[in-house]
Amino acid sequence: MSHAVFTIVSRNYFAYARTLGDSLMASNPTVEFNILIVDRKDIDFENQNANWRITWVEDLSIPDFEHVAFKYDILELNTNVKPTFAKRLLQHHDKVIYLDPDIFVYDSLQPIFDRLDRHPVVLTPHTTTPIEDDKLPGELEFLNSGIYNLGFAAFNNSSDAKNLLDWWERRCLQLAYNDQPSGLFVDQKWMDFAPSLCPNVLVLREKTFNVAYWNLHERQVQIQAGKPFVDGTPLVFFHFSGLPPIGDDRISKYQTRFTLSGRPDVAPMFVHYRDTLAANGHEQYLKLPYGFARFSDGTPISSLARRVLIDHPAFVNAADPFEASGEVYSVLARAGILRATNGAAKPASAQASGKERSRLQRIVGFSFRTILRLLGTARYERLMRYLTIVAGLRQQTFLIDN
Repeated sequence: MSHAVFTIVSRNYFAYARTLGDSLMASNPTVEFNILIVDRKDIDFENQNANWRITWVEDLSIPDFEHVAFKYDILELNTNVKPTFAKRLLQHHDKVIYLDPDIFVYDSLQPIFDRLDRHPVVLTPHTTTPIEDDKLPGELEFLNSGIYNLGFAAFNNSSDAKNLLDWWERRCLQLAYNDQPSGLFVDQKWMDFAPSLCPNVLVLREKTFNVAYWNLHERQVQIQAGKPFVDGTPLVFFHFSGLPPIGDDRISKYQTRFTLSGRPDVAPMFVHYRDTLAANGHEQYLKLPYGFARFSDGTPISSLARRVLIDHPAFVNAADPFEASGEVYSVLARAGILRATNGAAKPASAQASGKERSRLQRIVGFSFRTILRLLGTARYERLMRYLTIVAGLRQQTFLIDN
């Protein structure tokens, strides 16, 4: 086949991949669909899902893969192998489209494939109109996270596209942390460079592609005969990013602008999407553990543990950084970092609840007011400037230095 679509999940999100695949097969039956699973290879899992075209991340031949899998958390690793898998698919296909697993396809993707006849890369921006309110996300958030939403990206097999993918792959495997204060946001932020590095990149502005919470301020959905439209044109795909739990009225947990009760035009789509996820075994898949979350003895790996040793000889020279009998484990244990890990390791992107944030704000506020009174204004300002430098987990090597 000359056209392919792919998505990337860990095993616990496989219901999302199944739901995307079902929607794709219904709307684009001739397009090949591929699922890359970012997890420890599990043949039993693969056999249980034999009707899907599955590739395991461990089979991509990524150099020093164990080190890459250790330094990145689940969100980072899932996003940062995107260019690697795109390159593999382009060895056998003329055009490929990446879609996030929490996308549902309602109409033909052929308009995108057609544009790849004339453009090596197709991207969609988060917004095409200014945002004037004080809700989240706004333009400042897009400056931090990236101008283009990389839940969608399309490539042909031209030299221009391959050169961009080669560059993007290097950045993703080396330096694509979820660290927005440092100017990094996984694979997405790097692609701000795409229009300047790759000739003739197409920024797809049509409002029927990649509709989501970040652009609903400029788009209205109409349901006609059970099919969604945007301004009278069939909606191609909707991105259910940050889907809240059932009973939560928010459209996404990552925004404060819209509620389902306030946007009855999209509410039926959310009901159908949740029902489809449930039918595809979402609750069962969610219980599956992430294969790169722990050391070989079962000790959870925190984000701090993943970050603080990046340039340390113990990590650089480790044959397998996940091995509990190795030097990586020993250095972290001596520094007390393993003892400080409570329960299962959470990705760096895990959002604190509103109650948690309020409690932390009170504690931090009291602490910093006390420091201000002790140090005085001038030294307090110098301390704050220093903290902006060392606040990133990768900069906290002093935790393991003797």
